[in-house]
Amino acid sequence: MLKSDIVENEYKPNDNGILISTPKYLRLAYICLYADFVFYKTKRWQVSVPLQTGIGATWFQYKRGYDLSSNNKKLLLLYEPGISTHFKVFKWFGLGVAVGYRFAIKNNSAISDRLSSPTYAFKILFWADQLYYDLFPKSKWTQKRGPATW
Repeated sequence: MLKSDIVENEYKPNDNGILISTPKYLRLAYICLYADFVFYKTKRWQVSVPLQTGIGATWFQYKRGYDLSSNNKKLLLLYEPGISTHFKVFKWFGLGVAVGYRFAIKNNSAISDRLSSPTYAFKILFWADQLYYDLFPKSKWTQKRGPATW
């Protein structure tokens, strides 16, 4: 869903014929498929190409919250390529960053191109299984699954 408020004013005459401004809020809801292709990996570094594609709908509504029953929905397709990297500080903890671009293909001329934009993410990564293996090296689970090669 869309987090920020993109507002468009609609002007309608009241009973006296005076134009009254009424805000309409842009709403977006979609589902997506995500794949992450790793092309470089070492003991501490990993670089990958995440791909995300989605389908959903956009619409304008008078209420601030989401009204999914709105009848004025328009189809929206999203495609978001990018590049991501992370660095393992320990076997079980890492930091990462990802950058990309979201392409919004929309079937609604009333929506500007503001939905297409660069994307970025800063990551704190945690591998609970590797921490468990370090904390309990003699457990049955660790003996069976084993820690990652460090």
